[in-house]
Amino acid sequence: MAKGNVLVVGNSGVGKSTLINAVLGENKAAVGFGIKGTSSEITVYEGEGIDFNLIDTVGFEPPKAFWEIEPKTVKPVKIIPVIAEAYYLTDSVFAPPEGITELIDLTNNLMPEGIRIANEVVAKYKLERRRAFAQSAVLSATAAAATVGAVPVPFADALLLQPIEVAEINGIAAIYGIRKSDQAMLLKNTIVEVGTISTAAKAAISALKTIPGLNIGMGVINAVIASGIVAALGEGSIYVFEQIYLGNRDISDIDWVKKIMESQLAGSFIEKLKGVLENVQNNADVKDIAKQIYNLFVQSINRH
Repeated sequence: MAKGNVLVVGNSGVGKSTLINAVLGENKAAVGFGIKGTSSEITVYEGEGIDFNLIDTVGFEPPKAFWEIEPKTVKPVKIIPVIAEAYYLTDSVFAPPEGITELIDLTNNLMPEGIRIANEVVAKYKLERRRAFAQSAVLSATAAAATVGAVPVPFADALLLQPIEVAEINGIAAIYGIRKSDQAMLLKNTIVEVGTISTAAKAAISALKTIPGLNIGMGVINAVIASGIVAALGEGSIYVFEQIYLGNRDISDIDWVKKIMESQLAGSFIEKLKGVLENVQNNADVKDIAKQIYNLFVQSINRH
């Protein structure tokens, strides 16, 4: 056994393939929706950078008696709640991914000692997965912001986005293992304030709403601005929380956090959104706007 083998077991359609893809970081297993399930045969999936195979089963459903075994006859089981991919509750409310890196840790610890992944290897792998999950949370929040922004109501400032920003920032913080504390709350509140009542946010909104010659409806303009603010704050948050997670920065360094977040809404931010506004059409779909905005920021995060 060069690698460990992990059998993924569960009822048909419960999400085994989605979980496998989340752990591997690649869409190797076909996924579907509903109770029928997708897998029609036992398949072994081998991921790059992780030293165990994941085996997808054909809707293997343990009999009821399996769950009724006397607790004294089995080893204690640790249950890890998992959201394998961002889950939308409504068009503007979503639950970000969580629990995957904890599941990777537990799986590795349960492997025979000789085939456990080395600490430095699993740490690098988990960091990559955390970043990918955090970016998926940003994409979800960006889409939610575009939906809220496109509603034909006054959009005088960014306060309408606050619930989305709070959910986005809390989700990213949780992905990087930054739990509830007074310092964490202060840090997250600072990020939200930059996106709602800060001079940087108000200046960006004002500059983008007064571009001469724009021939598109206010709903489209608002969708672009709203999704842009949320995408910029999200990507800035990923950088901030990742630096804290790696031990390069302290969670109490609020001034540094504020500078990072304000830089996300300055200079190049306005120019990027101007380009989108000048090219977008009145009949543009809010999801297309969100993806366009997200791709602008995920490709060029301010890493200073």
